[in-house]
Amino acid sequence: MSVLEIIEQIKALPPGERDAVVAFVENLKTPAHPAPGRPASDGEFEKAAQHVFQSYGGLLERLAK
Repeated sequence: MSVLEIIEQIKALPPGERDAVVAFVENLKTPAHPAPGRPASDGEFEKAAQHVFQSYGGLLERLAK
């Protein structure tokens, strides 16, 4: 399958599925973990912080009490 065929198939997807493909591609562009010895970029830090608060927001609220 060629890249152009894949692009056409992505274009034909319903919006929710197309959004999932976009999120997947964006995730490929940013490493999951910064390389050791290198500080995280602002974008990497923001992404990690969002993940922590989305995943553990309830726990953090209980711990703050």
